[in-house]
Parts: sequence; C-alpha cells; structure tokens
Amino acid sequence: MKSPTNLLRIALTSLLIFGGCTRKDTTIIYQKLIARTYTTNGITVLNGAAFRQDEVFFTALIPYTTLASNFQWGSTAYAFQPAEGYTKLAEHIADIKVITLNDYNDSYKAGSNLADDCTYYDTQSMYNAEDIYRPYADSTARTKQATIDLINTSAAGSNRFINIVQRFAFRIKPKGYVNKPQRFAIILISDKYTALADTTVTLNFKP
Repeated sequence: MKSPTNLLRIALTSLLIFGGCTRKDTTIIYQKLIARTYTTNGITVLNGAAFRQDEVFFTALIPYTTLASNFQWGSTAYAFQPAEGYTKLAEHIADIKVITLNDYNDSYKAGSNLADDCTYYDTQSMYNAEDIYRPYADSTARTKQATIDLINTSAAGSNRFINIVQRFAFRIKPKGYVNKPQRFAIILISDKYTALADTTVTLNFKP
C-alpha cells in the first residue's frame, strides 16, 4: 500500500501535468461596424464638411466581443508549460459593400455598390481601441478580397495577440460629383448571411 505522502505526490504531479496542459480557446464575434471619415492627416471629417476627394479616407471599425470559452485537455508532452489558447471567429466576413446613398456620378446612382471600385489600405491603429485613424505613409494598396482575408485571419490566433478592434480604410477610385452631398453605407456581410452596417457623415467633394 502506498503511503499517504506518496499518494499526495502522485496527486500533485497529476494536477501539474494535466492542469498545465489546459488550453482556453475563445470564440469571438463581431459586434458592430462603426463608419468614420478622416483626412490624410488624421483629422475627423465632420458632417457637412468639404474636402477634395483625394484628401479623405473612409474607415470601418469593427469591435468584437467574446462569445464563449472552451476548456480542452492538451497532450502531456506539454506538461508544466502554460497553454495560451486560441481565438476563433464565430463567423467570417464574406463580402464588403459600399453603397452610395446619393447619386455619386453619372454611372453610379443612389443605391449603387462602389466596393469593387475602391482601393483598400491598412491603418496603424488596426489593433487599437482608439477611435482614431493613423494612415501608413507607405501602406500597400489592397484589393477588396485581400482586405477581407486580412480581417478574417488577423482576428484569430493566440490569445496573447487578441485584437480589440479590427479596422480597414479605403478610398473610392471613380470621381464623384463635386459640390453635391455624398454619403455612403459601409456593409459587411458574413458567411452566416448576417450583416453589420453603418453610414458615413455627409460631405461634399471640392473641385
């Protein structure tokens, strides 16, 4: 018969082996979309403002929240090492739409989707909860699909690098009417056919 001391040692060793291998996985879901408009200098564009079209960026902020946590047992090969766990998305972004709420130009009337005619960019504050836009001076222009892929992949991974807010910026390539009110709805469609949407401020493009 094993002594009480040996039994205690076995119990403590088992706790360390299995407890050290517990991994906490977190499922996250996007809460909402917040549309913002900034100048290239990072100034917030207010409703009714007037700027040249090449002076502004449209930005979408996408905060997310924890949906659930799951505890899983890992391999005993990783005993005594802290397990960080991973985040995973409950749903992925499948499409981006940029809908003009007013007549944009002769080709894009109110209700048209401009998303495929936009140039997308990263922002320095992509992983920051601040409501501010900091453009990369030499940010590489992205396609819509590349932006969607980045949103979906950068939200997942080790809990150590969990993002607070996802965001991306874009400019509309076709020239819009000048001195006429312009406003846009930014819409994200998920692979579960849900939608997140917000509208930008109204602004006028100067010549």
